[in-house]
Amino acid sequence: MDEDEEKLEEAVKLMENQLKAKKAILQEVLETVETEKDKKTSTKRRKYIRDILNCEVTFPSTANDIFSIDPIDSFRFEHHVVARFSIRSHVSEGDLLVTVTSCASSVRWILFDTESSTEPCSVIGSNNSGILCVVIPFSDLFQDDKLFLNIHGKITQKMSKIFTFPFYSIIEKNQNPTAPREAVTSASLSLSEASEEFDLRSIEFMDEKKAIRLVQSIFLLFSQLEIENADFEFSTFRRHFPGFLENDFDTWRLYVGTDRFDGVLVYTKTEDDSTKNLVIGRTASTCFKFMNALNAKC
Repeated sequence: MDEDEEKLEEAVKLMENQLKAKKAILQEVLETVETEKDKKTSTKRRKYIRDILNCEVTFPSTANDIFSIDPIDSFRFEHHVVARFSIRSHVSEGDLLVTVTSCASSVRWILFDTESSTEPCSVIGSNNSGILCVVIPFSDLFQDDKLFLNIHGKITQKMSKIFTFPFYSIIEKNQNPTAPREAVTSASLSLSEASEEFDLRSIEFMDEKKAIRLVQSIFLLFSQLEIENADFEFSTFRRHFPGFLENDFDTWRLYVGTDRFDGVLVYTKTEDDSTKNLVIGRTASTCFKFMNALNAKC
């Protein structure tokens, strides 16, 4: 009997929290943010809505004066819709930390310094711009052709390169007594507007500018493992794995696997006398298995 009462109490508490969160949505819709205190209250309220109902209010809580966002392009790739946005920071001090939320829990995103960059970055510097790449699987668009995204921007102190991001966040939280400036704006991703469709083999027929779009998407959708073998030579790799199609773009190359290696890629980039080599696969397991084959022959 006691166990039944506990379950009933838990159910009632959950319903009360959900009701409070729904009231919070009404407050966000009807109230106007005018003061700094209003802004902090709105931020806490939106977090509560997100935690309890797993959804977002899709319009900004206040005027966004810290960053702007503009759509670049969208296309279909590997059963996903990919959308790229240009984001510019309008603050003179601090880094812009970007996150993306939506009613679809499977939304993924990644940042790059520029449209021509194949190296992901974690933040956008002060008064700088960056590229936000967002992907949504087709399955999240079964009920509707369009999905709304909430782009959150938060100003953080300049990141020290000697700390990883999670460790840096802990330090910043303990040292910074004032709440960071933040804002949210809305964007959308549409299946019908993404008229171009590509697969991994499409890169073979692209110029570098178009190929970079796919590489940015690959870094978001696929798993990666770094090739740590200091003696790794691509001439040896090409001899043992002739079924990989080479796509050479001067400073970087992408080898796309065919036949039994379909879905496996090898990426290499040379910059400032340093070389980065990666095995890329649709799953982490695929990466590990191919890495074992690579180490055995190369």
